[in-house]
Amino acid sequence: MNSRYTTTSTYHPQSNGTTERFNKTFIKKLAKMFGGDLSKWSEMIEPARFAYNTTPISSLKASPFKILYGRDVYDFRMEEMVGKESCHNKTLDDIDRVRKELLNKRKRDKKGNCFIERRQTDR
Repeated sequence: MNSRYTTTSTYHPQSNGTTERFNKTFIKKLAKMFGGDLSKWSEMIEPARFAYNTTPISSLKASPFKILYGRDVYDFRMEEMVGKESCHNKTLDDIDRVRKELLNKRKRDKKGNCFIERRQTDR
C-alpha cells in the first residue's frame, strides 16, 4: 500500500496535519447533523464514526474499515454493538443518513475540484 509510519511530538498538533484535518472535518459533520447545536454530539458520534469508516473513499476504492480489516462490515456486528432492537433501528437509520450525506458531499467536492482544475488549465 506504500504507507509510511511517522511519529510526532505530543501536544504539538501542527506536526500531525492529517489527524487535525480529520478532526476538523468530523466536527463540522457533527455540527451539520445537529444544525450547529453540538450539545447532543455524544449520541451521534458512534453512528457518524461508523458511517465514515464504512463509506468507500474514491481514491482508495475501499472503505477505511475494509482497508484495515480486509473485509466489509456485516450487519450482525452492528447488532452486537447496539443490543436493543429499538436502538438498533434508530442507529441503522442514523448510519444510513450519515453515509448518504458523506457520499453526497464527496460528489459535490469532486465536482467542485473538477471545476477548479478546469479553471486552472484554462488560464
